[in-house]
Amino acid sequence: MIAYTSDLVWSADKAYSIDDDVTPLLRNIQQQAITRNTALDITGLLMFWDGSFFQVLEGEEEAIRNVFTSIEKDPRHCHVRCLLDEDIPERIFSQWRMRCLNLNAQCSFDKSELIEMMQAYRNTFKPTRKSLMRVFHHTLPFNDLSI
Repeated sequence: MIAYTSDLVWSADKAYSIDDDVTPLLRNIQQQAITRNTALDITGLLMFWDGSFFQVLEGEEEAIRNVFTSIEKDPRHCHVRCLLDEDIPERIFSQWRMRCLNLNAQCSFDKSELIEMMQAYRNTFKPTRKSLMRVFHHTLPFNDLSI
């Protein structure tokens, strides 16, 4: 499992604003990720809030390392920071090739704990796998595929 944060690079001539509609960009990233992750047997979650990404990738070590390296080189991401890199006994997101959540938008669940978590990671807080699992299982409706 690799968990990381990064900041959105909107474009060379435009800074990100909370008023920007990132939905098309997130859909594009999600579709690319689903295609790639299906081929590589990777699962995970991508969250976006206030100009920052938080992502968890799960799968075989070589596959997720290669994907993480490509993300570090992706011009849509800057300030990429690995938060957690460790083996896990089982996948958290086994049913999600890449679930994408825009926490700036309305959600069908209480997103406050996820936003607090993302704020903490911006301030160099390093999570443990246990703390991530607690937040995800407490907050995310794993059986709701509409999110």
